Amino acid sequence: RFFVLSFIRAGLVVAGLWIGLTLGGLPGAIIGLGLAHLTSYPALAWALRPHGAWDPGTDATFLALGAAIAAGAAMVHGDVILALSALHRP
Repeated sequence: RFFVLSFIRAGLVVAGLWIGLTLGGLPGAIIGLGLAHLTSYPALAWALRPHGAWDPGTDATFLALGAAIAAGAAMVHGDVILALSALHRP
């Protein structure tokens, strides 16, 4: 199960980074990475459930907390992220 989880995550991270970078530069890659981890959540639940280690309530709590922190960081440092992404445009 761990191998399958790692394989799924690796594929989604590579795809998310590539698609995000292609469509939106650095900000797109950051968003693609986040979406890759969100879309790998069902595989994580599948891997943890037989061991009794899956706790969806705690996962939802920390998802909301992480989203709030990410939104705050984007608001505070959005200009720096956009300036860095402008360096890589042809």
